[in-house]
Amino acid sequence: QLEVYQTLKNWDGTHQTTETGPVIFYSYLSILMKNMMQDELGEKYFNEFVNSHTMKNSYYALCENDESPWWDDIATKDYRETSSEIIRASFVECCKMLHAKLGPNLKSYSWGKVHKLELVHPIGRQKPFDLLFNIGPLPVSGGNETINNMGFKLNDDADFAVTLGPAMRIVIDFADVEQAESVLPSGQSGYFFSKHYHDQFEMYVTGEFRKMLMNEIAIKKESKHQLVFTPME
Repeated sequence: QLEVYQTLKNWDGTHQTTETGPVIFYSYLSILMKNMMQDELGEKYFNEFVNSHTMKNSYYALCENDESPWWDDIATKDYRETSSEIIRASFVECCKMLHAKLGPNLKSYSWGKVHKLELVHPIGRQKPFDLLFNIGPLPVSGGNETINNMGFKLNDDADFAVTLGPAMRIVIDFADVEQAESVLPSGQSGYFFSKHYHDQFEMYVTGEFRKMLMNEIAIKKESKHQLVFTPME
């Protein structure tokens, strides 16, 4: 537990795939919020709250308020828990969960191990079609409320799979538009047999970009195929 505590204390807030800090932080935050509020809200409403903007905007102030009634476990009728008790118990529970889920070696608790991006096709929700239609999963940096916004749901099982993110990234200088760069999460084609169905996915998860073709001459020079639309008679 001491090693987990020191790792969390020394975390600088970055969300790279090799980092251990975010694994501990979000696991602990999930368990702490559950132990603080699920007894009053119930499982259904707690799960709605814990992944809402209300929770994001309030949990820091709540954790600093030792007198908040949320700290009390309503199941213990004749005893009122303190914030210190819930905070300590939640940390111990977090350490045990991470040990059971990720093993005894703290160095293996990498963010990329629990924070992955998979692009799930509607048909790919049914196995074994996922092997044909889905793209990924691959480890990805970023997280909730970061510039690299790769959002996920809080949970107490160390599984922070990406549930939201940018549909496109573009870097453009309007004084020199022809040097613009962009990247898509998957690829330019929606046809799963096309080589362009997922050819930008690895670039997307590693933060790379591709040059956009904004000039007619460059487009014609770089083009390898031509699509012709013929009107039906």
